[in-house]
Amino acid sequence: MNALALNSQLLADKVRELGIQGFIDYLELACKGSRLDKNRIKEARERKFMWKLELTA
Repeated sequence: MNALALNSQLLADKVRELGIQGFIDYLELACKGSRLDKNRIKEARERKFMWKLELTA
């Protein structure tokens, strides 16, 4: 999970903002069924993007 979070272009900003433990806590909260925002889900679904991993040395 840490490697994915650090290398994903979509998640990298959130990891930088929250740090690794903060991001894991954020992800855990999301997975525990915190209230979902129907409009944000719709916006995310309609956005065109591709998940990519960045290679780091």
